[in-house]
Amino acid sequence: MFNEIGSNYHLNSIEGITHTTQDYYIDSPKQVYLDTGRSAIRLALNNINDKRKVAILPMFTCHTVIQPFIEFGYEVSFYDVDTKFKVNKNKFEKLIGEVNPSVILVHAYFGFDTLIDIREYLKSLRESGTYIIEDITQSYFSNIDYETADFYVCSVRKWLAIPDGGFLKSSNVEIKRPSLVANDRYTKKQEKAMLLKGEYVNNIYPIIKEQYNKTFSEAKRIIDRQTNIYAMSGISRKLLYKSNIGEIKSRRKRNYRFLLQHLIDEKNIIVPLNSLGEDDTPLFFPIFIDNRLDFQKYMAKSNVYLPIIWPKSDLCLSEPESNSRYIYEKILCIPCDQRYNENDMERVVNLIKKYLKGEG
Repeated sequence: MFNEIGSNYHLNSIEGITHTTQDYYIDSPKQVYLDTGRSAIRLALNNINDKRKVAILPMFTCHTVIQPFIEFGYEVSFYDVDTKFKVNKNKFEKLIGEVNPSVILVHAYFGFDTLIDIREYLKSLRESGTYIIEDITQSYFSNIDYETADFYVCSVRKWLAIPDGGFLKSSNVEIKRPSLVANDRYTKKQEKAMLLKGEYVNNIYPIIKEQYNKTFSEAKRIIDRQTNIYAMSGISRKLLYKSNIGEIKSRRKRNYRFLLQHLIDEKNIIVPLNSLGEDDTPLFFPIFIDNRLDFQKYMAKSNVYLPIIWPKSDLCLSEPESNSRYIYEKILCIPCDQRYNENDMERVVNLIKKYLKGEG
């Protein structure tokens, strides 16, 4: 029986779905569908006429957010977030005054509007001529006031089983872009890995697990070395179109609430996002825990894979006493996505409670 929780998404079949399908999620003058969030950031920076290349980014972020700014020659500074992933407005304003950035990138975390305390300030910065880029990857399915930024970037593929997928959206100007094609080398490798995993889910042959893990790794190497901007593939556009977004959101919310109900009072873990509003659609269920690697290995023995979102990037300079440093060292994320139901979440909870009681 397949009982894995976490790790990569899989596909059972792509029968009838072609790579050349372009009839879904068609580009418009102000929205361009791309292969990744990195491509979206690169295209946004291509559209910013910026002589002073000075940027401020969140200290707690993925290296793939920082990387394009380094590639484009930006001098980068970082702002901290607290252990609820919110921005201290006074410290943020002080940093803005010291650095005088030409571009600010912000993002909300894990499906919650953790930017709510600085949205009005960001609007005023935008009106005064500072470019604001909001990465909405982690809040893609949440109902949030998206009137903050000049550009919105997103990596859709973090949410569901598609080989690639992201976009760049402009608030008020047409996006200037070169002629773009899909990255077939990456897409087909990722598609192959997802189909192999689908075969494993249905047949549980150990040799297939080795094959799909190897193929996923090969696909990741391709995308990590990529610097060009690519279009979203036809196959991912159609798979996204066929997805039941309402069910995805509903299942994630139910799973999150189950985990919250059963883990919020546990003394040896911290649940930083300890309420779920109607407008929130969670990406993961984040926790802070000591002895993180030991706990992660314990869960993996039962085929429950808890990712670190994110490992600290060498490109990020975090202060020793910063909240971001604490988050980087303590965070683990429990998958609560649409692949799972309450029985799966109950299994996760039971394993965690067993570990916390010293029985692991």
